[in-house]
Amino acid sequence: GGLLLDLVGAPLLFLLDGISFLVYVASLVLLRLPREEGATARGKGGLLAEWLAGFRLVFRSRMLRRVLLATVVANFALAPTDLLLTAWVKGPLGGSGSLLGVIYAGFFAGMVAGGLLLGRLSARWSTRSLIAAGVTFAGLAFAAVGAWPNAAWDVAAIVATGLAASVATGASTAWFLGTVPQGMLGRTIGIAGALNTATVPLGVAVAGALMIALPLTLLWPVLGALTLLAGLTLAAPVEDDLASAVSSGA
Repeated sequence: GGLLLDLVGAPLLFLLDGISFLVYVASLVLLRLPREEGATARGKGGLLAEWLAGFRLVFRSRMLRRVLLATVVANFALAPTDLLLTAWVKGPLGGSGSLLGVIYAGFFAGMVAGGLLLGRLSARWSTRSLIAAGVTFAGLAFAAVGAWPNAAWDVAAIVATGLAASVATGASTAWFLGTVPQGMLGRTIGIAGALNTATVPLGVAVAGALMIALPLTLLWPVLGALTLLAGLTLAAPVEDDLASAVSSGA
């Protein structure tokens, strides 16, 4: 993407990007899948009752609240990564779209590496420990980006951020699947997904406002420290009360 931006310019690149979306939509329209008979049963009271039951479970379980808090806060702090990287490359680094593309590629390469590493780590650590470690190290690596405006340093820090964030995300999904009872799984994952999705525009908006008041070199450690604190909060001892929370609400 960065190389194409330098080669063809932004207007043509937007046009090509739009065409790619049209091709994607057309492929979905033309896709033919066998129709499944029957429908998934829904609990009494409809969708609202399902959501309320999920929220009641969150409020009853301190462990579940702790996991959700850590992931939501980390997601909020890391949401403006694209915004900060663009300003960082254009400002202190004095780079072009090509350099921005390289840094983005490093982030996604780190995510791929984290996904591959998760299997080995999960054999030794619990999923909760992996979430805590992933969020904590993502905060440290994110803060390190602003420590030195150097392209090689920033690529390394962003790769580490992507790797740690990928471990935390994968471990979080594994924790929900392996810990939350089947009957409450859809509700809790739906609530977690909704909260994490809502924090993305909020985090970008807050970071955009802070960019006006604070220098970029300070924003990286501020948001990194927020992510770090989220990871340390999850690492603190807490009783695994999810099973009792489910049974008390039955």
